[in-house]
Amino acid sequence: MNTKIKKGLKYTGITLFVLIGLVLIAPQLFKPQIEKAVKDAAAEFVTTPVNFTDLNVSFFTNFPNLSVSLKDLSINAPKEFGNLKTVESNSVDLGIDLFSLFSDQIKFTKLYVNEGKFNVVTDSLGNFSFAIFKSSDEPSTDSSFSLALNKIHVKNTDVLYQDDQSKIKIQTKNTNISGNVQVTDKYINFETEADIKSLFFGLDKSILVDHKPLKGTINTKVNLDPVSVEFNKSELLLANLPLNVLGKVAVLEKGIDFNLDVKSNNASLENLFSLVPQEYQKWYDGMTFKGTSNIYLLLKGLMQDSVSNPDLNIKLDIANGSIAAKQFQNIPVENLHTKTELNLPQLNPDSLTVTIPDFAFNLGKGHAKGKALYKFPMFVDADLNANLNVTQLWQTLAISGMQLKGDVVLNGSAKGNYTTKSFKNKQGILITEITEIPKFNVQANWTNGYFKWSEMPLAIDYLTFDLNTENTSGNYKTTKVDLKNIDIKAADDYVKGRLKIDNLIDFNTDTDLKAFVNLSNVKNIFPIKEVDFGGQLTVDTKAKGRLDLDRNKIPVTTSIVKLKNGYLRYNSLPDLPLEKINLETHISSPRGSLNDLRVNVLPISFVLANEPFMVDANLFNFNNLTFDIGTKGKLNLGNLYKVFAIDGLSVSGQLETDVKLKGKGGADDPSSLNNRGFVLLKDIHIKSEFFPHDFVFTEGKFKFFRKQMKLENIKMNYAKQTFVLNGDLENYINYFLTPNATLKGKLAVTSQFIDVNSFMLPANPNASKTTSASNSGGSVVLVPDKIDFELTANAQKVKFNDLQLDNLSGVLKVFDQKLALHEAKFGLIDTQFLLNGTYQPINSKRALFGFDIDAQQFDIQKAYKQLALFREMAPAAESASGQVSLKYQLQGTLNQEMYPNMKSIKGSGDLILENIQFKGFKLFNAVASETKTDALRDANVKNVVVKTSIANNVMTIERTKFKVAGFRPRVEGQVTLDGKMNIGMRLGLPPFGIIGIPITVNGTSDKMDIKLGKYKNEDLAEDDEDYDAYKKSIDTLQQPAQNQ
Repeated sequence: MNTKIKKGLKYTGITLFVLIGLVLIAPQLFKPQIEKAVKDAAAEFVTTPVNFTDLNVSFFTNFPNLSVSLKDLSINAPKEFGNLKTVESNSVDLGIDLFSLFSDQIKFTKLYVNEGKFNVVTDSLGNFSFAIFKSSDEPSTDSSFSLALNKIHVKNTDVLYQDDQSKIKIQTKNTNISGNVQVTDKYINFETEADIKSLFFGLDKSILVDHKPLKGTINTKVNLDPVSVEFNKSELLLANLPLNVLGKVAVLEKGIDFNLDVKSNNASLENLFSLVPQEYQKWYDGMTFKGTSNIYLLLKGLMQDSVSNPDLNIKLDIANGSIAAKQFQNIPVENLHTKTELNLPQLNPDSLTVTIPDFAFNLGKGHAKGKALYKFPMFVDADLNANLNVTQLWQTLAISGMQLKGDVVLNGSAKGNYTTKSFKNKQGILITEITEIPKFNVQANWTNGYFKWSEMPLAIDYLTFDLNTENTSGNYKTTKVDLKNIDIKAADDYVKGRLKIDNLIDFNTDTDLKAFVNLSNVKNIFPIKEVDFGGQLTVDTKAKGRLDLDRNKIPVTTSIVKLKNGYLRYNSLPDLPLEKINLETHISSPRGSLNDLRVNVLPISFVLANEPFMVDANLFNFNNLTFDIGTKGKLNLGNLYKVFAIDGLSVSGQLETDVKLKGKGGADDPSSLNNRGFVLLKDIHIKSEFFPHDFVFTEGKFKFFRKQMKLENIKMNYAKQTFVLNGDLENYINYFLTPNATLKGKLAVTSQFIDVNSFMLPANPNASKTTSASNSGGSVVLVPDKIDFELTANAQKVKFNDLQLDNLSGVLKVFDQKLALHEAKFGLIDTQFLLNGTYQPINSKRALFGFDIDAQQFDIQKAYKQLALFREMAPAAESASGQVSLKYQLQGTLNQEMYPNMKSIKGSGDLILENIQFKGFKLFNAVASETKTDALRDANVKNVVVKTSIANNVMTIERTKFKVAGFRPRVEGQVTLDGKMNIGMRLGLPPFGIIGIPITVNGTSDKMDIKLGKYKNEDLAEDDEDYDAYKKSIDTLQQPAQNQ
């Protein structure tokens, strides 16, 4: 080998060795300096902890550039976000300017992000996960580093933008961005290429982009003071749809100002449909598309916490469109034209408007054309005219999951609002009622139809019908439906005939239906998964006419319904099958009257959880019912309720029946009734939303003999109270089977303790675990309708509000939704009371009451301390002791807490002061001071009858005379229940009171104005500003009671 060559190789080798050594050693020499610069950068800009597991300086990571690599980098979000990381990355590399290593500041010129995650989140309170940067925009002049980025590379990174206030969510997966960056002290320019494998964009519950790829050029300018982002010529490809993004997003002190404009002009229809959700991607791949589309999206306005949001406007136009499955390209949906506009002011879903002013297409010889307008919450204005072969439609659009055949003609229009209102019924239960529906008119016809779910073994083999339906008023009850020429066949099953209903008021109908359905086939046609059922159902019914029960009119009817070998089993209740169901019911009314209505129920039998039960019935003339009903078997009510659950009611326990009921329920001659049998009760629990506690019937027996149903020793528990019921009921068959019959009876109830309060719904919905969520307040005790009962009650103790009664006995009559208490006797405050009273609920919040009370020689202090009503009406009793008697009549209203409305109380009666010692009685003592007559101070009176009346919150005291230590006082006047008074007195002087001192007392009990002079009879007036309205409401409530 040539000597010169050897020397050249030698020096070359030495040079390479030195260079390699420098590449390996130099980064380590500068590592401390670089590490300090990185930590200074983190401390200078970021307010939350910055963590990484390793820092490495090398030429090889991003060869040939020297870079510092931070392994497993993470930056914590603000504390409001818990453990959320604002930034996470497998590694973040910063490219270094080599020459800057020999200066005072290290320059970072390139940024590499590998397998990162960025979480840009705003929670519902307005907290921002990227609020982690210090306010200073530039590092200090003595900093060990400077940012001079000119390149950016992001690889396989995920980004989440989620704003819980505006309900916007944008998420990217496998984001790759590479390009140039220009950084100045005023702005940052990005000229980058993006390749995002998956983009998701959601607004509230709507998905606008469902995990589609996005790629293209992104040119943006980020202004630093104030912060804003400008989009310049950002040309993108979303799936296959070209987009151009222009506009600006500015971050202001109080919010974010949007002015974004996204357009796609003259894109192909194929590109537009490339945006279909992922679940329809296979469908998209099998279709052909022609035509053009234009999309315009504008997001403009200020997004400010709880104040405002930007407006969103989206427009979509399609022209000359054609769509067809690849195997049916010869019969495409063609000439597709549509214009659609969506407006969402303030990004508020409650302000959504969708307008489709034009929609049309052709399919073979058929066509469809229409328009539509929708405004939140539910206004529609739509027209549709279509004549289509659904076989072609199904094939051309490759509708998966089902098979369709036949010809459909549809002409219809609808315009108006759908509205509802909510209110509480008498039981306090929230009811939602439809108040308005759109007016509409629809004519539809389907001939030679066929339908089959792909996953199901059976099909509807033949389907034909004509439908005419309309509503011209907006009242859903006036909806008219005429479904005729019905002909449906599936296997051996069929439904044929006509169903016509003119309205939902008198249900004027003209119906003729015949059907035979093997119910198990229904499950083989439709994908019903939660329940298993079967049996052979036969229906043959004809009905023509109106329903008017007030005039005893019903449709002329002939109907037979049969079910053979039926069964029902819920998957959630595999151990409770209802099996061997057999029934046959014949209903007829040749003249369309309740008088000739006959219902013949041939024995209905079934087995529930291996327990058989049977019932049969023959009913005729529902105005004077002739009946023949029988039942026998055992019923587990808990199992039955699980199968046929009713909202607001829960039942368990067992019934055993052997009953035969026969006769004329409305006849006056009891010999026409021939009832016999029994019903045994065992551990029956009934939980109703109308009551706060469960009714538990531990045992008892109903015996049926002739016209009576006797209750024998039925034991019931309720809220730790035990009741024993005995008695008899009459007219029970009519009551349960006809609309206007009244249930009559006599019952005797005995109990050791009755707590009336426990039967009332609590005012606070959280006060009882059993209270329905729909109840927002308490309720008066409600009285059922069409009940004529006489209830004899005996109870050792009764609690009502804050009163406790002893040894209660009396007769309670229930009639016309009222209660009348007769000769009720009870002990209270160690005295025997006699009470007659009435009670009538007006609604769930208010009731009328009235009572006459007679109580002899009771302790006035006990009455004042224990009886709130007495305390309100006789405040002077606070400073008295001794015995009084009371004969009084009162009436008024009760509120939802069953407490009297004091202003509504009216009444009159006598308060007899048998032997009363006043002590500290302000009125007498003040008069004594004014007249310098000590005889009235702490006076003692006996056998004084004080006659008073009450109305409008004012008690009027009639002229009352009495004797006190030789003096002869006389008192009359008025006192309001809140303490105001206008009292006239005459203090007759000894010995005979012929000479007297006239005295007037005005003011209140705390501040009396006592003057010598003649009393003027002036009515005290209510000064309550709502008194007139209140008085009017009381008069309205009392009017029904006065008319009864």
